[in-house]
Amino acid sequence: MAGTVRNARPEDFNEVFTLLQQLWQGRELDKVKLQSIFNLSMESESEFVFCYIENGQVVGFTAGVIQNDYCFAVPLCYVSALVVDEKQRGGGIGAKLMDYVKNIACENACGAVLNLPLGLSVNKRTHFTRNMGLRERLISSVYS
Repeated sequence: MAGTVRNARPEDFNEVFTLLQQLWQGRELDKVKLQSIFNLSMESESEFVFCYIENGQVVGFTAGVIQNDYCFAVPLCYVSALVVDEKQRGGGIGAKLMDYVKNIACENACGAVLNLPLGLSVNKRTHFTRNMGLRERLISSVYS
């Protein structure tokens, strides 16, 4: 069954937290602080938080911020989180989330989408960005 991308909701947090635990195995995560960040991000006008929903469950998550860049004199879109359920990785969910982010970046006249999060190992992150036809540091120029 095909999933959908939608804005995150407060009730998504527990499932998002589970995804973050999968990504950062062996690292103790502060659930209270992460929930606070999650809630603040959803309320922010400059930040975005999206979930990929399949069969009523959150199986993917991305978050980031649109901010003005004084060096390039344009807004830029920074991705601070991107995670897909470990059982679903490699199925295109991460690419669908990134396509959604690129659309948001275009709507906000961003010059680029930057900074794929560092939760993945270098090899997995490089593989993901290459599969999308993107460079690792500059994920995508929205003008290309």
